[in-house]
Amino acid sequence: MATCPTISMLRFSHSSQAAIEEIKRVQKAGNMLARVLGSSVLLKIFTGHRIQLQGSAHNIVQKDWELWAQAMRATPNIVRRRIYLIAFKQSQKSIANDERQFWTAVMEGCT
Repeated sequence: MATCPTISMLRFSHSSQAAIEEIKRVQKAGNMLARVLGSSVLLKIFTGHRIQLQGSAHNIVQKDWELWAQAMRATPNIVRRRIYLIAFKQSQKSIANDERQFWTAVMEGCT
């Protein structure tokens, strides 16, 4: 990660303000996705017409935990990639130099 710049007195353009709102939506959706993935396994295991202890134990053994773990690990990467793309798009616009510096820092992972 690059050294994060100090940017003061930054005024965002309307397009940057919209991009920041989009980033907030992406982060919220990523958090929701992680919660849904986490709970979906339990729902799959323990729901059905009749819950039977033996059947539930069988479902737990049969569940593809590795695929679930991969999906859980991928969620933050998806969010980071989407934020990177939003920041890249903003950095390519005709905006003030300090605003471009801000978006470049976001692309590089500065928070």
